Amino acid sequence: MRLLKLLLVGGPIAFTSLATLAAAEGLPVVKEVRRVVVSEKADGTSFVASDGKVAGVDMQGVGSLFTMWGNDKAAVFPDDGAQPKTEGLYPPVGGFRVYLTTYPAGQIVKPAAEDLGSNAELKANKVPGMHKSDTTDFDIVLSGTVDCIMSDGSKVTLKAGDMIVLNGADHAWQNNGQEDAVIAFFMAGANRK
Repeated sequence: MRLLKLLLVGGPIAFTSLATLAAAEGLPVVKEVRRVVVSEKADGTSFVASDGKVAGVDMQGVGSLFTMWGNDKAAVFPDDGAQPKTEGLYPPVGGFRVYLTTYPAGQIVKPAAEDLGSNAELKANKVPGMHKSDTTDFDIVLSGTVDCIMSDGSKVTLKAGDMIVLNGADHAWQNNGQEDAVIAFFMAGANRK
């Protein structure tokens, strides 16, 4: 497989094209997600600031990732609706990130340590991909099933329509199902004692 370099949310990430492989097998592949951004003018009038496509990237060891929106600080309104510049995969305190991701069927999600950033930690654990971040994560499964593994060895299986809130806790993701799992992630930066 060919490895490529891509600049994503503040740094280069190696990825291999899972989308290319899936397309070669005749599987449906979502390559873009429509994002409509509505903002507010100084006079209080709302308007469509943008209506376009967000391309997904295939992160090595993770799956397809769509960066839908984010900010490294609290937003100030009114604004022009432009995508704020962000640094890192995980937001700092006062910031947030919104992602859509696809975990392929049968995949154990194993992010690379260098992809996590300074406010997240990949753990040396018997469970591959165990990590934690200085964030509160609100994750909802849109399709498929996915297992969230805790550092105590317990497991929660989530299916379409289920939501999990991760309060900076150790966890790992595994898709032990027969179909790809699509998950929406909202992450808010948090302090850790």
